[in-house]
Parts: sequence; C-alpha cells; structure tokens
Amino acid sequence: KKLYDLGQITENEWKKLEVRFDSCINGVTRHPPFQSNAGYGVELHNVPFFNVVDPDEFETHINSVGPLALKTFTAGQEIVQKDQLNNGIWFIAKGSVRIKSWDLLGGFQGELPVYVGGVLGELDLMAWDVTLRRSRSTITAVCTTEVEAVNIQAQDMLCILSGFPIIRQRMWQLYGKRFVQMHIKSFKRFSMQQFDALKFGNSVIRRPSKFVTVRHKSNALLLRGSVLHSNGQTINAFAALNVDSNKVETLTITSSDTIIMLFRDENSRQEHSHMAAVQLLNSNLNRPASDGTLLE
Repeated sequence: KKLYDLGQITENEWKKLEVRFDSCINGVTRHPPFQSNAGYGVELHNVPFFNVVDPDEFETHINSVGPLALKTFTAGQEIVQKDQLNNGIWFIAKGSVRIKSWDLLGGFQGELPVYVGGVLGELDLMAWDVTLRRSRSTITAVCTTEVEAVNIQAQDMLCILSGFPIIRQRMWQLYGKRFVQMHIKSFKRFSMQQFDALKFGNSVIRRPSKFVTVRHKSNALLLRGSVLHSNGQTINAFAALNVDSNKVETLTITSSDTIIMLFRDENSRQEHSHMAAVQLLNSNLNRPASDGTLLE
C-alpha cells in the first residue's frame, strides 16, 4: 500500500496485489488465542515433545508445577541472552522470535525463527538434565514482533521429565542430533563417521539400575553416569558405547542415576510407548548379592 501511495506501483497493480494478500491471509490457519485464565496445559500439550503423553494427565501435572506466568516482550527485546544461566524453556504464545545459536567453542551455528506454539531453550535444558548442573545459554533469542511467552523453569521441567520419562525420550529423538553436534568434543570414543550413522529418530532412552548387567548389542550413547565394560574398562559420560559385532559384550551399571541413549533400527519413529522409556537396556538382568557381586 505504501508503494502505491508513493506512486511506485499503479492502481491496477495495487488492486491485484490486494486480492492476492486477502487470499493468502484467508488461507492461513489462525492459532487460537492463548487461554491464560484457564491454565496452560492445553496449549503446552501441542508442543511436539509434550504431546506424546495423555493430555489430561499432562494438564494436571503442568498446572501443579506453577505458577507459570505469561510475560510480554516488545519487538527487539531479548528473551534469552547467550552465556546467561539457563532458566528452562520458553513457550511462544503470541508473536515470533529469531534465535541465534553458538556451539560450546563459540562458533556461530546460524539463525532460525520460532513462531506461535514453538519453544526455545530445549538444548540448554537437555544439557542441565544430563549433567545435573545449571548450564549457560548457547542461544540469543530476540523478539521480531511483540511476544507473549511462558517460561517453564528448569526445575519444573526436570519435575515434568521425572513424571513423564517418555517426554525426555521424545526430546532426544527430536533434538539429540543437534545436542551431540554442539557437544561433539565432549564425547569420548566417538567419531564423526559414527555420529553420521546414528538414527536419532529411532533412539530410545534407558534408565538401568545400579549393579544391573545388560547385554550390549546396539550402539548407544552414555549421557549420564558410568558403566563397566566386559573388557574391564570403566566408561564415564559423555561417551559412545560402540558394539563389536564379533563379540558378546556386557555392560554393568556402576552409577545410581544412569541415562543411556540406545539406537536400534527396529524401533519405529512413531513409537510412543511408555514402556520404551522405562524398560532396562536389553533386559538381561543380574541381581546384586549383599556384598555387591553379581548373581547370574
């Protein structure tokens, strides 16, 4: 319209553009208004890693961890700054945000937009979850319009992950590849060739108990804790647990809080079973005796 007012396009050109604009706008699926007075469970359940759980259970849980405040930001204002201490994830209820991201060595990774219904800060949260230490943000998030956003603080998110292990699994399926790319220098026993072969969409999270011995038949990443390999080597997170197809290998879990990301080709990308998030790694269980030795 401004171009027409300035005489840079003709009236006929403007009318044709106006028709096209109206057609495009009418074809856009409008996002429902954010129901701040009714709680945030319904809107947050639409987030890709939240929608794998029952909506009623999730809404009850999310409404119990609050209060979750809806905050307003102006265009150009920063929601998150690089190197500030991580404070959980942000859900965008209105407006749009542009994210700039860096790797752990300070290398610029690029920019991407986040629109209504999207989240930001998930990679920093994943770092906190597996290291159990508050991390510094690797992103800067700048509002490109007026924005309304809900902050789920990290402690509340960890409570959600504890209540719904399948959510952690889905986060790693969706964002695990980006996380490992950012932390690639931190992973031991790991090469870029091995990384490129991993199918994160087919991965599952395992939380085996301390003193359990499991068959090691699939490639995996040790994200938290430590294990004793059948060759006598103790392996600490972060590390790749690669399989030698010519040997029968076992792992004995030596830490009380272990997270293993297991890659198995037969897992469906659409698998959202709760059992997949809580079963033991390949389930070859041994019980510890009172002196800590393993019983077959």
